[in-house]
Amino acid sequence: MDSTYYTTTTTTTTPEASAAIGMICLVIFILFVIPSLIVMWKLYKKAGKPGWAAIVPFYNSFVMADIAKLGIGWAIAAIFVPFVSLYVLYKFAQQYDRGLGFWLLVIFLPIVGLFLVGKVNYTGGTPATQAMGPVPNPANTQPGAYGEMPQVATPQYQQPVQPTQPIDQVQPPTSYQPTQPGVQQPVQDMNQPNQTTPGGYPQA
Repeated sequence: MDSTYYTTTTTTTTPEASAAIGMICLVIFILFVIPSLIVMWKLYKKAGKPGWAAIVPFYNSFVMADIAKLGIGWAIAAIFVPFVSLYVLYKFAQQYDRGLGFWLLVIFLPIVGLFLVGKVNYTGGTPATQAMGPVPNPANTQPGAYGEMPQVATPQYQQPVQPTQPIDQVQPPTSYQPTQPGVQQPVQDMNQPNQTTPGGYPQA
């Protein structure tokens, strides 16, 4: 009687392979997961939302949709539909003053975006040039311009205006003659010599 022996083979994971898989997962967690959570934490805080909302599952979708100025329906759809979540993320990125390069770093190299998130400003959908205001030109600054204190004009002292015509001086009387009531006596000018008669006697 022939007997057939069946041999079964089982695959077992060696300790070296388990250690390698665990090391890869740890590297991914350190280089991608943790930096991504930190970046989103800071972005939420810049938008006036609690930073811890970025690490709470499902709730972070509602907060992101709120920052992106979308309704609750978009947040619910983003949880179940991946393409909708990409649209919510796109609208979320438009609320900040950074371009496509920064967001690609956040998605693929979050460890690099971690060092750049400090320079990001929340604009609420307004372009960066309008949100931050005009940039002053240091080569063409004027009094009262941006970043410069306005200059206050100092009053200048003005000398009093001299009269163009001299003031008439009052001349004192040339002579004084006592008068009697009802009698008018001639007044003799003291600046002129006495007139005398041909005989040498003064003329009355």
